Amino acid sequence: MSEGRLMQTIPSEADILSARPEELTLMLYEGAVRFAREAADARASGDPEEARRMVARVDAILVELAGSLNPEAGELSANLGRIYEYLSRRLAVADRAPGALEEVADHLQGLADAWREIARPAVAGGVR
Repeated sequence: MSEGRLMQTIPSEADILSARPEELTLMLYEGAVRFAREAADARASGDPEEARRMVARVDAILVELAGSLNPEAGELSANLGRIYEYLSRRLAVADRAPGALEEVADHLQGLADAWREIARPAVAGGVR
């Protein structure tokens, strides 16, 4: 799966089932970014119900990402866990905190960009 295609489309079931772990993590990050931005757009356009639905999707992805952390990986894993917890707390107050959704989306975009760079050698080299 090409990076451009990942960024532009929603992955199909076949894409998900055939993806390497590195690609799945990137799909999760990109989905979370997309949903956070959609939540912000929905809130801005006066659709709080859609915003809440998108926030719930972002939070579900954060739960999945947190659950995939390896505690034996040390400080990096612990720090990512703290980031995910912080982002979840920001989502929880998004109704009352202007800019929270944009902040979450920006942090998730940074994580996606970093993950894309980290995973590139494994994906390009065919490592499983």
